[in-house]
Amino acid sequence: MSIFRVQILFWLLFLPIFMGCKNNKGNAPKQLSDTVYTDYATQAARFEKEGKIDSAAYYYNKQWQKSIHQNKMKAATLALLKLAILEKERKRSREMNHYLNLADSLRNLYFPEHDSLKAEILHQMAIASLISQRPEKAISYLNLSKNLKTKIYGNNDTILANTYNNLGICYYLLADFEKAKENYLLAINLARKMKQNPNPIIAKASENIAMIYDFQGDYNRAIFYFSEGLRLKSIIYGVNSVETARAYLNISNFNVTLSNYEEALTSLLRVENIFINHFGPYYKDLADVYLNLGRIYIIRSDYEKALVYYNKSAEILRRNPDTATLRLILANIGYIYFVRNNYPKAIQYLSEGFSSQKNRPEDIKVYRNLARCYQSLGRRDTADYLFRKSIQLSEGKTGNPYELATSLLYYGEFFFRNKEYDKARKNYLEAYKIFNQLFGQNNRDRAYAILKLGEILLAEGKEKEALQTLQDAVVAMIPLYNSRNPFDLPSTLPQVPEYYLPSAMYSKATALFRLWEKTGDTAYLMNSGRHYRACITLTDRIRSLYTSDESIIQLSQNIRKYIEDAMKASIAIFKYTGDEKYLAEAFDYSDRSKSALLLLAFRDLDEIAMGEVPREVLDEEKSLRNRIMGYKKLIYDQEISGKPNSAKIALWNAEIFKLERLLEAHLEQIRKNYPAYYARKYEGKGIDIGSLQNALTPDESIIEYTFTDSTLYVFILNHQGLKIMRQRPKPSLYTAVPKFLTAIQSGLTIDASSQFQTFTRHASLFYDVLIKPYRNFLKCHKLIVIPEGILSHLPFEAFLSQKVEGKIPEYRNLPYLMNNYCIRYAYVATNLLIPEKKNVKNNKVAAFAPVVFKPNSHAHGQMKLYPDSLPELPYSLEETRKVVRMTGGDLFERENASEASFKRISSDYKIIHLATHTWIDTLNPFFSKFVMYNQPDSIEDNLISMYEITNLNLQSSLVVLNSCNSEIGNTMSGEGVFNLARGFFYAGVPAVLATLWEVDDNIGSDIVQRFYKKLMKGVPADEALWESRKEYLQQSDRLKAHPYFWSPYAFIGQSKVIEIKNPARWYRLMLLATGIIALAGLLLGMMRYNRKRINRAV
Repeated sequence: MSIFRVQILFWLLFLPIFMGCKNNKGNAPKQLSDTVYTDYATQAARFEKEGKIDSAAYYYNKQWQKSIHQNKMKAATLALLKLAILEKERKRSREMNHYLNLADSLRNLYFPEHDSLKAEILHQMAIASLISQRPEKAISYLNLSKNLKTKIYGNNDTILANTYNNLGICYYLLADFEKAKENYLLAINLARKMKQNPNPIIAKASENIAMIYDFQGDYNRAIFYFSEGLRLKSIIYGVNSVETARAYLNISNFNVTLSNYEEALTSLLRVENIFINHFGPYYKDLADVYLNLGRIYIIRSDYEKALVYYNKSAEILRRNPDTATLRLILANIGYIYFVRNNYPKAIQYLSEGFSSQKNRPEDIKVYRNLARCYQSLGRRDTADYLFRKSIQLSEGKTGNPYELATSLLYYGEFFFRNKEYDKARKNYLEAYKIFNQLFGQNNRDRAYAILKLGEILLAEGKEKEALQTLQDAVVAMIPLYNSRNPFDLPSTLPQVPEYYLPSAMYSKATALFRLWEKTGDTAYLMNSGRHYRACITLTDRIRSLYTSDESIIQLSQNIRKYIEDAMKASIAIFKYTGDEKYLAEAFDYSDRSKSALLLLAFRDLDEIAMGEVPREVLDEEKSLRNRIMGYKKLIYDQEISGKPNSAKIALWNAEIFKLERLLEAHLEQIRKNYPAYYARKYEGKGIDIGSLQNALTPDESIIEYTFTDSTLYVFILNHQGLKIMRQRPKPSLYTAVPKFLTAIQSGLTIDASSQFQTFTRHASLFYDVLIKPYRNFLKCHKLIVIPEGILSHLPFEAFLSQKVEGKIPEYRNLPYLMNNYCIRYAYVATNLLIPEKKNVKNNKVAAFAPVVFKPNSHAHGQMKLYPDSLPELPYSLEETRKVVRMTGGDLFERENASEASFKRISSDYKIIHLATHTWIDTLNPFFSKFVMYNQPDSIEDNLISMYEITNLNLQSSLVVLNSCNSEIGNTMSGEGVFNLARGFFYAGVPAVLATLWEVDDNIGSDIVQRFYKKLMKGVPADEALWESRKEYLQQSDRLKAHPYFWSPYAFIGQSKVIEIKNPARWYRLMLLATGIIALAGLLLGMMRYNRKRINRAV
């Protein structure tokens, strides 16, 4: 026997065992006896028709094994061929080749003259090569198959139709689009001669040729062929079949190109359901579904949700390797890092997105986005080269008009940022012409090109021309709106606007405002106000579509300039008209510019107080967000650990995907069931000045600061009304902040004289700039400061109201601002309107003092999260015990001060007191944390992160954070300072006492105890801190009078008298009262007795 025959027999004996075991793992139907089902081929064909691939494979395996034993080699060969075709559905080329090689070996051995069978095997080998991304090899197999079929049937036989269709696919993958079209058309013409009508080959070839027309920008032909393919597949296979789903997938891609996003979303979600129902959640083609969903959310600038879908797509591809699609995902993730300004990481991902073959169509986007990264890094020459490379590829045979126009558009932006307006205009115009030819009037890309042309005119000072051009951009973005009047606004703004529409409105408003500045014509000014309002409304509606805080923060940073300029326009209108409503509008814009997330959180608290939306509905939203952030934290910890576990990250990304879908569905139900709530939350009216004034006492004033470019706007609100002032601070103000903070935070230093002079000089400078110009409007006793940006880190109490001469460090008797005002702070003015909690279970203090911080030993390979080497805090325990004795509160120390204990207990108390370490995360402030006692726990890590605090439901009136740096955090444009103290406001706490830097244990304990003593006497909370600080300063020595010791405390939020029930105090009072009554009774009795004795004696 020859070696060839031995090899064949080996495979025939052992492959059934190997493949059978592989296919039967949990997938086979319950095995029935061979006496009942002897015709395996019939059963297999039935399951195949029903789309039950695993069951069909099971019976085809049985069929070919049985045929081998019965020496029916042709039947065995056909069963193997069927198995290969089933593996094609699973996109598993290796398994396909196993079955095809076996089938070919049987054919060679037993019927080598059977050319038609040989042709079919070659055809399927070509398909396997296509699946493994080897189109050249596939062409070789297909040509061999075609030659055999031509030899048997002739040149014009319909059997060649499928071969030509697959040849078209190969040439398409090789970017030879003309040859691809030629083969597709041959396939369609031959298939039309077939008796079968409708014909599946016509359906497939129609879709394939549609993709070429789509790529080449011939959208009329593309939509004709896509529609034809979908129509035929729906008839042939049914509306819920896999083949029809693939037709919907192709059409969804096309709709994304045409900016029909809602239609694309509908199609993609339909495809997802069909694929999952047939193949489960890890079917390879689902990767394309999620890739396209990610594309839609990138276009909508919801980058966090896009990232969720890209990660899901990557997870599927790790199970079903597809390097081409994976590279595309990496390139898209790179783009997300680009828009987040993380250019090194963007370049890393984009570089991994290059195709394995040179000059592929997908490389155009990679070159273009790499160019934008290098432009942002200031590497102009590199960026210029990469932009030109993307244009060159777009113009070549691998390119298409759409990609060319997009590259020209961003190349124009490159010149625009360099103020080379003529070159920018040239590129924008070329892009516009292509988009106009491709799409006609209403298209996002065409509208964006018009918008960029309008921005050039605006930059050149040609406002009137710019207005008309920008109006054309607005018309292109709003269906059924066709007014060319540049003063006009749509009667109804889109509920789901194009992402660029607010930009167009903003540019129109800016052009109108500048025309007012140039001409003095108030019609321009009033119209600019209308357009700014429309711009802000549109951004609110875009924000309402986002489910993640990260995307909302990104949007806030992008639109900060819109809100600033809207505020300036409202101030100008107020000064012209004298109408107070415009001043109130300006104040509202100022407040909006400080934090979108906090404003949304406060509106939720209002809704809870109103009771319109059931509490459990809002709690479910919080729970889902908390679980999502929990997995993001796990991934973040892995990524910064130095040795990330990719398997764990993939698992957690999968959980995030599930939870995001649940959150999306939950929010959609809220939109439908409580539309009024949703409208109030995202488009609610601005601050009610009257309500805010009612929240103030006659002796209180709000002073709010807002920076715009080089101008500082200052709003003052009190019972006398709302005032607005502005000034242009000198650059020395900005450079003074770090010097001032260093002088304070360094504490006592060797060079005390120099430090003292630095402190006094800058402390008086801040007073002169930030307080002194407004003293006439601040004739009050209490001051509420709403700072912004760099001002958020300053202790206003330490400003000096007079200049101080001298070098001798004498801090105790300086003219501090706190001598004139009781100062508290707020993140936004709305902070002062949080509804009061009335259902707290326990009117007492809950004091937490972990004291000891020891990391647990962890298993080898397990990631360590709990910090090493944190010092013990014995003074914190002593302080906390005194606070508890003083207030009659409950003490939770050491093992009772774990994370689980805090979460379980804290919501029941009137005041929460937390004395522990903080761990500030400068990379991601959501993951800054309080360190609790490290009690062994299978669920909690004993690190309470900011995101966990935001999702608690706290009933407390006050949180006291006697921990270092609890008010320190990252400052983000449009969102303010992200710190641990801020997290408690999301949770519904109206007031927090926090620290700006590391606190001295002894002195911090002294001030805090004074604070609680005054609180117990019924002093409002902000005044209690104010008086405690002043008392400490008066009683301190020269050294301990340094502001380092007493000024780090910041009282934030609402202030009121907080009633605390002290059972021990009441018990002592009752005993005292009882004693007094008893003593009085005894004295009275004695007096009566003595009186009787005297009477008897008389």
